[in-house]
Amino acid sequence: RAAGAAVGPLALGGLPYLFYTQWAVRVDPALAAWNAQNLTPAPPWWDVLLAFSPLLPLAAWVSHRRWREARLLVLWSGLALLLLYAPLSLQRRFLVGLYVPLAGLAAWGLSAGEGRARWGLLAMLAAPTNLFILLAALTTVGAHPPELYLTRPEAEALAWLAASTPEEAVVLAAPQTGAFIPAFSGRRVLYGHPFETVDAARMEAVALRYFSGSPVPADAAVLSAAQYLFYGPRERALGGVPPSGEPAFVSADVAVYPYSP
Repeated sequence: RAAGAAVGPLALGGLPYLFYTQWAVRVDPALAAWNAQNLTPAPPWWDVLLAFSPLLPLAAWVSHRRWREARLLVLWSGLALLLLYAPLSLQRRFLVGLYVPLAGLAAWGLSAGEGRARWGLLAMLAAPTNLFILLAALTTVGAHPPELYLTRPEAEALAWLAASTPEEAVVLAAPQTGAFIPAFSGRRVLYGHPFETVDAARMEAVALRYFSGSPVPADAAVLSAAQYLFYGPRERALGGVPPSGEPAFVSADVAVYPYSP
């Protein structure tokens, strides 16, 4: 009862903020456009079942043997599972809410064991995930995928953008480069992260057409928002004609140009 009495005022205090954010993303045009494409559907149920399979036997055992003490975590798990597949745009975000109570139930189940058996079970359940993470990390380090790695000249160009351009500057870059620029320089791009770019499909198409050398007249209005042009190996790979004019920054095969359509 004491816990419930404390949670009630806390929940009521958070409701105004919840209602405000829901109102804002529907009324503000930019936020509404962003929210319309901010879709994170849940994975198929068999993926969820496989992902949580190490926890489920322990969670089920605790739910059966310790129902009175564990009922809050059990109800939490059930509600999170319902939200995960409810007709909402942010289904996948509720996976965090499902993991927390299931992990708590599984930890409770492990604590009921004794000595070597308990820790042996823990090692057996945890080892596959840890080995997979280590293998994936080692494989990624060796492959240097361009989606995750910058070249040194690219990193130097991003540092120059951060130090030498206005904070409100907009940079025209290839889609892959555009994902790095806001994070490493603080500057905006026409197209970057697909969920964080308003009208993302259109903006990506404009950037691809520009760097492949096939823009259309309708692209001019979008391109006019940019003040700088980033040109490096990712842009060059799209096959268009290299930009002309005097670059503001050069490092090996990367250059940043002042841009005016």
